[in-house]
Amino acid sequence: NTNPLKLARCIQELERIKGVREGRPKTRTNCLSFDTPQITQEDIAKQFGVSVKKLQRVKSLLELPEGIQKLIENGVLDNVSLAKKISVELNPEDMEDFIQFLVSQGCIKVDSKMFDSYREKIKRSKEQEIKQKNEQINKLRQDKQELEAKKNKAIREGRQSAINEYQPKIDKLNKELKDKEEEIKSLNKYSLTKE
Repeated sequence: NTNPLKLARCIQELERIKGVREGRPKTRTNCLSFDTPQITQEDIAKQFGVSVKKLQRVKSLLELPEGIQKLIENGVLDNVSLAKKISVELNPEDMEDFIQFLVSQGCIKVDSKMFDSYREKIKRSKEQEIKQKNEQINKLRQDKQELEAKKNKAIREGRQSAINEYQPKIDKLNKELKDKEEEIKSLNKYSLTKE
């Protein structure tokens, strides 16, 4: 039972050596021969005793993030579908946290149940963080409204200096609001894909 990542590297190297390219030309040209038959993925799949579909699925492991590849290489993660699911559903920061979590727990094998549990934990954490940021935004908006009301009242009373007194504070609140809104957008952008 070969490690799938090692198998993927072997397949990739064999394809490189044999000149397997995208598509399926009948012949290839190189400096040695003009009519050398092109080796195909089917030929390589037969050599490894797997289907072409499995060969392609195994090769796709090389596109996974390095952290996930290390889990596969160490035998902690041996389910190709789960490896892909993890790499799609977690942003890079959450993926690193997941790997650290596995290490801290002395995890020997990752299964779907463990990942689903971790994903729910992250989801709750992000929801809580978004809730806190929304509360902060509401407080900032309230503070801004109060300052604008004070500024407008002072201007109505004929104190033009109120603009210089209140506007820098209002501008600062506007910047803080914008920053918090960007933080929420970032959290939503990286929210987990499965609800």
